[in-house]
Amino acid sequence: MECYTRHRNLYYGDICDEDKRINEDALTSGSRVLSSYKIPDELKEHCRDEKIWVITETTNQDGNRLCTTIFFPSEY
Repeated sequence: MECYTRHRNLYYGDICDEDKRINEDALTSGSRVLSSYKIPDELKEHCRDEKIWVITETTNQDGNRLCTTIFFPSEY
């Protein structure tokens, strides 16, 4: 839930500056928004990857973003 809250508050985590700019542009253009967060060391033994992604999909025809997905990169 912490990752989702950070994503919702526009803290994109561990992404490059170019991806941050793409996310900022997406807020007005309606494109998808991607965040990436490192898994804390104490949880890594329970995870298949070392990070988790949070993606909010593009806006629909009404201008609403209806879906945010949280997953491991290996699930993409």
